[in-house]
Amino acid sequence: MSKKWLGRLLELVALDTTNPPGKNYRQAMALLKPWCREAGLKTELVEIPEKIAKDRVNLLAHRRHPGKPRLLVYSHIDVVPADEDWQPFKPRVEKDKIFGRGVADMKGSLIAFLAAAEQVKDQKLPWDLTLMITTDEETNQKAQVEYLLDRKIDQVKGAVFLDIDSTFGYVSIGGLGHIAVKITVHGKAVHSGISHTGVNAIEKAVPILNALMKLKEKVEARFSQIPVNPELGIEKMQAKLNIDVIAGGKKVNIVPDRCQIEVDRRLIPEESVGQAQEEIRQALEPLKDQVDFDLEFVHSMAGYGQVSPAARKLAQIMKQVTGQGELYGVMGSGDLLAMAADYDWQFAGLGVIRDKESNAHGRLENVYLEDLDVVTKILKRFLLQA
Repeated sequence: MSKKWLGRLLELVALDTTNPPGKNYRQAMALLKPWCREAGLKTELVEIPEKIAKDRVNLLAHRRHPGKPRLLVYSHIDVVPADEDWQPFKPRVEKDKIFGRGVADMKGSLIAFLAAAEQVKDQKLPWDLTLMITTDEETNQKAQVEYLLDRKIDQVKGAVFLDIDSTFGYVSIGGLGHIAVKITVHGKAVHSGISHTGVNAIEKAVPILNALMKLKEKVEARFSQIPVNPELGIEKMQAKLNIDVIAGGKKVNIVPDRCQIEVDRRLIPEESVGQAQEEIRQALEPLKDQVDFDLEFVHSMAGYGQVSPAARKLAQIMKQVTGQGELYGVMGSGDLLAMAADYDWQFAGLGVIRDKESNAHGRLENVYLEDLDVVTKILKRFLLQA
C-alpha cells in the first residue's frame, strides 16, 4: 500500500466512529467522499430516513457501466467501543503491523479497496460497480442496508456481492445463522429470612439451565458440509448454543423475583430458523408445570453457505497472488449473509482480519502491513476480471 493510502488509513482510524452511540459518522463520510472520487468513483451521500435510523448518513460510490455484470462491494465505518488504556484512536505503526481500533474491522479493507480502485481508474472495468459505505454494522443496520438496496441502488437481484468486511487468507462463502433467545423466570420477592413464603427465581432457573445444557450437547454434535479455517480447531462449520447472560437479584437479603437468561444459538446453513426455535420450545416446555417463565425469540436469521462463481474467481486470484485460495465458511453471523439468499447474490468475502491474530473487537487490534498490500493486489485483479 502506498504511503498516501497508508496515511489515509491512519487518519480514518484516528477518527473515533464508536458504535454505540455512532460517533463522527458525518466526519468520516466527509473524509471518504473525496478519497472515493480520487479513486475514480462518483459519490452519492444518502441520508437515511429518520423513521429507519436517526441522524445516519451512508455513502455510495459508483463506477457505472450498465449492461455489464453488477458488482456490489460492502463496507462499514463504525467500530466497537474500546478501552482507552491502549490509545485505540491514536493508530501507530510498529514493525510490521498497524495498531488501532477498526484497523482490521474494517477500515483497513475499505482503504485497500480504494487503493485498488485508484490503480485501475484509467482502465476499462468489466463491472457495473457500486461501493456501499455504511454505518451501524456493529449494532443493527439491517433496515438501513435494505433501504439502500431497495430504494437507492438498482439491479440488486442476482448481483455479485463482495463483502470486504471479512477475513484474510481465504475467501469466505457463508456463515452461521443466529437466534437470540431471552428467557425470563418469574418468582416472588420476600425477605430472605422468610424465603419459604416466596419463590426464588434464580433457583427456579436451574432446571431451565440444565435443560439448555442438555440441548447444547445435542446441538453442538451437528456439523455442516462447509469447511472452516483449520486454525479454528474444527474442520466444518458447527452449530452452537451458548448461555451468555444470566441476570437476577437486587440484594443479598431479598429473594429474587426475576431471573433473565439470554442464549445465543448459532445455526449451520443446513438448519432452519423455524426448526431451531421449535427445538428450544420442546426442550423447555416440559418445565412449564414447575417453573413460571416466558420464552422470547428476540432476533433470528438464517445461515448461508454457497460456493458461487464469483467466490471461485476470487479464490483463483488469491491463489495467483499468495499461493493459497481456500473457500471457507466463517463461524460468525450477519444480516448480509441472511440477505444473500433473498437477493440471489453471488456472495464472496475477503478482508484483512486474521482469525486468530488481528484481535478485532479486542485490545491492541491490529493488521499486518503486508496483508494490506496483498488484499489491495487481489482486489485490483478482481476489479479487472469479471
